[in-house]
Amino acid sequence: DRFFMTTDELALDMIKDAAQNKEKDLLYSARDNRTGGNILHMIVSRAMISGPHFLNKKTLAPILQTLMKDDTLLKAKNNLGQTPVFLAFKNGLSWLFLQNNQVDILNHKNNQGQNIFHYVVQEQLLTSAICNFDDTDISGPGSTGSTGEIKLGKTSVQRKKSFKQGHLYEELNKLFTDKNNRLTIKGLLLEKDNSGKTPFHYALSQKQYYVYNLLLNWYKQVGGEQKELQKLNLPSYYQNATEDSA
Repeated sequence: DRFFMTTDELALDMIKDAAQNKEKDLLYSARDNRTGGNILHMIVSRAMISGPHFLNKKTLAPILQTLMKDDTLLKAKNNLGQTPVFLAFKNGLSWLFLQNNQVDILNHKNNQGQNIFHYVVQEQLLTSAICNFDDTDISGPGSTGSTGEIKLGKTSVQRKKSFKQGHLYEELNKLFTDKNNRLTIKGLLLEKDNSGKTPFHYALSQKQYYVYNLLLNWYKQVGGEQKELQKLNLPSYYQNATEDSA
């Protein structure tokens, strides 16, 4: 609790002192009594309070990079079942964990068995945080053409530019440029949570049709095949959906 009650400078000093005095065990074992979070949870939470500039402090940067290499810390969950990565994505700090093309962190799970793609769709982070538009503006199953393709209405097409300017979209999209990541990402897009749902199911159940098409484009980009989609029992008019058919 003292970590959150201090000024930024004192909070940084607490971390720095523990690291410099070779008391790393204290950093790795530290827990927030209120949330059950570890040191990475606490740093992310502190950045939410103080602003992202807290993460750019010269004192913190090298220590943070070391902590982020520890898989045990990265996978640890707070009382809500969130890993530090999920907490960061939820609060607009996804860049912290994606800046080094760390595709492996996307495979971490929460208590519901969700990977990060499940989570960003469920929390509507690709819709509300980036697009800032209402799903009623996006064509759904009522506007499918004779080919079974979803027609993105003019409103949606006009909004594409603002969508693609969103930092989360850009950060995730960068991962697809590395061919070494493609097999992992394809598996994540097809992965089922504890209830048997993939990120595609999440998008459709929440009527996030544009996000569904985005997931589909990413899936195709990493070499995903139609036959694998068919195994998911999605409505047929969605399996052939394309992002830009208007």
